Amino acid sequence: MWQRCQALSATATYLKADESENVNIATSLDRTLHCLEYALGLSARRWSVLSVSVLLSFVAELLALLCCLTLWSDEQWHWSTCHWLVACPMQHLHAITSPLSLFGASFCFFDPLMYVLVEGALANMDLRARAAQLLAASRVTSAQQGAGESKSYTILVELPRTYAVRWPIGRELGLLEPLVLLGLFGACATALWH
Repeated sequence: MWQRCQALSATATYLKADESENVNIATSLDRTLHCLEYALGLSARRWSVLSVSVLLSFVAELLALLCCLTLWSDEQWHWSTCHWLVACPMQHLHAITSPLSLFGASFCFFDPLMYVLVEGALANMDLRARAAQLLAASRVTSAQQGAGESKSYTILVELPRTYAVRWPIGRELGLLEPLVLLGLFGACATALWH
């Protein structure tokens, strides 16, 4: 996943090509597309290995932060929030831990998890931008050569759908996940600070 930026930078070679050489442009586009597909295939394979562990870490982090907020609110207002907010296994959590210890444990995983989530979202945005650039260049090349839609055009249209970083459940990774994590982490930090 992290090598996507390097792999996608190969498209810059095509975009800087001399427009007057139609044959070289088409060859350069095909080479760039082949290189891009190969690099994205490797990246997708790596992500398929890591995606389940990242998903489990993300869910565990969210649960730890939610438990931290629940315990903190129970200590502050003496509500029995465990009965209406979270399932009953939380009832005896007071005897085992404190909100500060849960926050400390989640703090250890926050930075690496946030890094992976943000990099995945940025990789998806970069993939879409590069595919759009190559798609526009492919249209120009096809128009200059007088040909119809080429095979590369079809591949470029499907590229973001095929190689985007996705959760194991099929949803594409975006900026929503890091924002939710950051918001919940900020809420816990603010609550425990005061």
